[in-house]
Amino acid sequence: MARRFIRLSPEHIDKAIMQLLAETGSATGADHGYIARENAENSEVIVTHEWTFPGNFLMKDRIGSFKVPGFSCSADRIQQFEPVYVPSVAALTTEPGETGKHMAWLAQIAIRSFVLIPLAIGQQIVGLLGIDSTTKENVIPAEDLDIFRIFGQIIAGALARKASDKALHESEALYRTVSESTGTAMMVLGEDKIVIRANREMVRISGYSRSEIENRMLWTKFVFPQGVERMKKYHEMRRANPASVPKNYQFSFLAHDGHTIDTYITVGMIPGTTKSIVSLIGISKEHAVLQELADSEEKFRCLTGSLAEGIYRIQDNRFIYVNPAFSQITGWPADELLALPDFTLLFPEEDRPRVRKAVADRLSGIVSSERYTVNARHQDGSLFPVTIHGSLTRYKGKPAIIGSITAGDRS
Repeated sequence: MARRFIRLSPEHIDKAIMQLLAETGSATGADHGYIARENAENSEVIVTHEWTFPGNFLMKDRIGSFKVPGFSCSADRIQQFEPVYVPSVAALTTEPGETGKHMAWLAQIAIRSFVLIPLAIGQQIVGLLGIDSTTKENVIPAEDLDIFRIFGQIIAGALARKASDKALHESEALYRTVSESTGTAMMVLGEDKIVIRANREMVRISGYSRSEIENRMLWTKFVFPQGVERMKKYHEMRRANPASVPKNYQFSFLAHDGHTIDTYITVGMIPGTTKSIVSLIGISKEHAVLQELADSEEKFRCLTGSLAEGIYRIQDNRFIYVNPAFSQITGWPADELLALPDFTLLFPEEDRPRVRKAVADRLSGIVSSERYTVNARHQDGSLFPVTIHGSLTRYKGKPAIIGSITAGDRS
């Protein structure tokens, strides 16, 4: 009977358990068999698999679910991983305490003798195998009890495999949902360096189809040759001691058509496995933007450096750039202006509120640009009028003010 469970695929386990219950009942003269398991959420025991002789009642229909503490006379034995065998329920209905109550209740639902076998995985009870007789008292030889124990072990293992397979499919479905919803390229890698999973973005940037990648391709195929040895070393070290390897680093990603992508990689181990999950972000575009910004910054400085008009840039309440003419007009060296913790220190205290409001209005969008005249302060403390013009801009992704300053009469 038990051979059918060997290498049985998870989707066929329920059917095999039902067949085993029927064959066991028929072979022992019993007319009812079931598997009962505890619901972790409410501690109720429910019947999950049940066979009965044609015309007999089903336990799940007659009693539904029940609480374990109500059957302490059996529960104590089960918790010790021992079978419970009662050849005559009627003989125990007059027993004092919980035992008598339990047996009287079983007699009411027409159970005349029964066997309960604990289903255990390691040191954890995961359910019960019950064999009942409802038409007569059934004497079960000791050797049959030993066989029932073996059946219990087989069934417990099958149920554990089914639960594990369900959890695996649920986790894989979750991985698929999350990974396919992100714009980041992702892979799951095996210890043998084979790519187990690749999401849609990984397929797009690599130029390979999913069928070419998954469970076939080594991840080293995506690494520019000069970087392979370093990353293979990381791969091995990560499985021996994850803390010894950086989680984030850069490498050159090699696509199917031979072009490379500067890539930022994040790698982490999947707990309890030798698999790792990888996310990849191409930084070539980011480098291009930074280079473009650097080029434009250089052009900006060259252009403003030759102007007679003072040019400034303010961000986060500080000067972040002043051209040579600005220093000449104010009498402040550029490095000292850039070192000021508050750009309004360039102005006398009575004019600072006016300057702060002008900048705040531009940053908030109340006005896009503004021209006004205030006094500025030389380093020696003497005052002189300046006309300021400023406009809202952005610098490195953040709001900033860019403008000009000229010496002039204060009206």
